[in-house]
Amino acid sequence: MSVKTAPRFSLGKNGPLVSRMGLGLGLGLGLGTMGLTRPTYRAIPIQGEIFAFLDHAYEAGVTFWDSADYYNDCEEIIGKWFRRTGKRGDIFLATKFGYVKNSQTFELNTSYVYVKKACAESLRLLDIESIDLSIVAATPLGRGLLTANFIDGTASGQQDSDVRYHLIPRFTGENREKNI
Repeated sequence: MSVKTAPRFSLGKNGPLVSRMGLGLGLGLGLGTMGLTRPTYRAIPIQGEIFAFLDHAYEAGVTFWDSADYYNDCEEIIGKWFRRTGKRGDIFLATKFGYVKNSQTFELNTSYVYVKKACAESLRLLDIESIDLSIVAATPLGRGLLTANFIDGTASGQQDSDVRYHLIPRFTGENREKNI
């Protein structure tokens, strides 16, 4: 596989250089790994077609890949692609978690215990040692705004069980007004 050099940018202020176009980004902004294994939009392609798609993205220089633990077996397939090609070191991999996999109601769980379990399971399925960027799929602020449910200044009243309230200062009570 020869790889084109795609435009790159720094992810965050001091972050790694990643391809400007990402493979993923869920809402159709990128190439979309969600549709690879989720029957929401169309029939699921066979594994060979998925590998060809991933090969093409890689060859085009798209090396910023965004997946999620709830995209059916997408992480497992990406892990197989890594083993098949040996290109794990060339890909900046982001994966989302927080929605309970196999939940029929898109249940959100951002507790410390679930986050730890979700990350460990993603590492196992991907068969890799580290994930470059782990993303909580829905923010507590967004959850409160979307449901118009604020209790004592916190979104959805889940401050105690939500790991983000404890680890990410911008979700603490004193920053609520700044966020809105």
